[in-house]
Amino acid sequence: AKEYDKAEKVKAVTDIYNQLNIKEIAEAEMNHYFGLGFEGLRKLNAPANRKEALISFVEQLIERES
Repeated sequence: AKEYDKAEKVKAVTDIYNQLNIKEIAEAEMNHYFGLGFEGLRKLNAPANRKEALISFVEQLIERES
């Protein structure tokens, strides 16, 4: 089997990732599921003041970058 340079392999995989727009697709899916989560949170039968901390935490998760 042919041996490849690790940096070359990483670049090749990163190029494929970028060509397929994986980041954009993953972000769209993430936003979709966050939206579903917020919808579920809004439907919870609990006082708004009890949901505030959780909503704030979820919003921080949405804004963070890895």
